[in-house]
Amino acid sequence: ATIANPTTTDANVLDEYLLKGAVRYPTSARLGETGNVVLFGHSSYLPVVGNQAYKTFDGIQKLVAGDVVTVSSAGTAYMYRVRSMEKESAASNAGIALDVTGRVLTLVTCNSFATKSDRFIVTADFVESHSISI
Repeated sequence: ATIANPTTTDANVLDEYLLKGAVRYPTSARLGETGNVVLFGHSSYLPVVGNQAYKTFDGIQKLVAGDVVTVSSAGTAYMYRVRSMEKESAASNAGIALDVTGRVLTLVTCNSFATKSDRFIVTADFVESHSISI
């Protein structure tokens, strides 16, 4: 899936980007940088959907501590080792810390399609990066 890097936190704009794939939260770190890279995307769990962007994060709830997540951008692969996968209530007002020590990746998606639902949140720590041919 593609990853959009919008410059605004306007929910309507972010929703438009979600129709095309994953989105990096605008005030979060960039891949490989110190801080928390927050990527969010849809998950549908339906067998057939017209827009494949609705399946961007299908299956992230199956990630477990120790798994490696690779995110590629601009000819570089960034590898992060999963620290945790948690399910959080949609009613929770808990935020995701952006100012963290180290290089962290957080993946966020809902647990059902087209409803205000609980969220799956995967937290992973930077392992390494390397060049890839594109």
